Amino acid sequence: MTNFDLNDNTTIPVTGFGVFMVPNNGPTEEAVTIALKEGYRLIDTAQAYMNEEAVGRGVKKAIEDNKEEFLNRVFTQSEIEYCEKRKNAKYQHYAARFASKEAIFKAIAGAFENKYELSWKDAEVINDETGKPCVRFLNNKPEELESIDISISHCKEYAVAYVIVTWLEK
Repeated sequence: MTNFDLNDNTTIPVTGFGVFMVPNNGPTEEAVTIALKEGYRLIDTAQAYMNEEAVGRGVKKAIEDNKEEFLNRVFTQSEIEYCEKRKNAKYQHYAARFASKEAIFKAIAGAFENKYELSWKDAEVINDETGKPCVRFLNNKPEELESIDISISHCKEYAVAYVIVTWLEK
């Protein structure tokens, strides 16, 4: 498999990992856990696949099995602290931050000559003083970016994030 070296010295596979046609009660959970452990940064899933629960369990297991390594590869320290404060609901918050980062990177990847220059920790999801989620770029903020807004929603079984980007006129 071909890999790319990111700007934070993380190596990731070129391809994403898809779970289309993998049954919810089948090998999905284990496959997602292994893919995340191996460094995949994109888990392609959709509600239509009807295996979201197993994907969520796989992400949770990846965190539990490789907690420090996984968390420190994907999340900033402030994101980890925010999620850990949620005690029993922490995995919902990790899932929401994970979905957020995927949405952010999909929204801005076109601004880069090589989208693999982006690292999980280039963008951080924080909350402002009112609790509204915001995106803060720590590295690799696209020069043409005018604004970025994010909406996150999650419950025990699902997490979703939407990102709206406006670009400066050229």
